[in-house]
Amino acid sequence: MPETFLDAVARDDALRKIVETGVTSVGAQEGSLLLLEPTGLNLRFTVCCSPVADKLQGLQQSVGDGISGLSFQMQQPMIVNDTQTDPAYDPHVDKQVGVVTTTIMVVPIATPDEEFGVLTAINKPGGFSQNDMNAYLDLTETIAIALTAMEAKHAS
Repeated sequence: MPETFLDAVARDDALRKIVETGVTSVGAQEGSLLLLEPTGLNLRFTVCCSPVADKLQGLQQSVGDGISGLSFQMQQPMIVNDTQTDPAYDPHVDKQVGVVTTTIMVVPIATPDEEFGVLTAINKPGGFSQNDMNAYLDLTETIAIALTAMEAKHAS
């Protein structure tokens, strides 16, 4: 059954609330949910909690690019508290939207059967900690369960 407009709105609202909760809980200035495009080549900014959300929404980043792409490819959570000195940092998205990422935390969203994307937190004063990572790991499990349930609903 194809997704209806109302289904899409309900899904996006639910995901936005989860991302907003995560960003607030770790004290980040912004964060986003990037989902894998059907081609498997790009991550798309799907839910953005940011002062520049209107510019981020819908942007795509190659799975091979940047800290988010690396985290997704490796399926490993990452904390980088000095992006400017990290060789994986790619300023492409920052330049497009007019922000500077100084710290980033990225957690892949996956189940044993499917890789969905990543959840990011950006620019926390003082940097991110293992406690922040643990909170985001819990959130990504919730998102993975929600996305799996949504997919199952539309497959039936």
